[in-house]
Amino acid sequence: MSQNAPRPSPPVEIILDKPRNLRCTMRALRMAEDRLSQIYGRRTSIFEVFEKGGKISATDLTVTLWSLLVSEDSCLTEDQVGDMLDIGNMNYVGEKLSELFGSSDGGPKAAQGEQRPLEHSRGLSSGPSLE
Repeated sequence: MSQNAPRPSPPVEIILDKPRNLRCTMRALRMAEDRLSQIYGRRTSIFEVFEKGGKISATDLTVTLWSLLVSEDSCLTEDQVGDMLDIGNMNYVGEKLSELFGSSDGGPKAAQGEQRPLEHSRGLSSGPSLE
């Protein structure tokens, strides 16, 4: 590996049921895309998920968060992740995802040139706006 090669983006710590680390690897992004494609019955790009006019569904959020956490805990399920999320921590989770995806060397939007994919999010499409 070249000394000038970019290093993988560091994990972002998030406190849910316990301290955990979000890791935005290609494996994690592929896992999210594969699972969302299975749920929606059509090929779904993770980039598409974050470009839906600022609205992210509860399913999108749960699956994406699960895929970012499962490398640290291979027994973690989508249902367990869903149980860690509630209306009281949505802003916090969004901030942590923005921190991860907004890093200059990783994340779906960083790869397309935009630095903060959740910065303009108005909340979940399946619930009230959290502004």
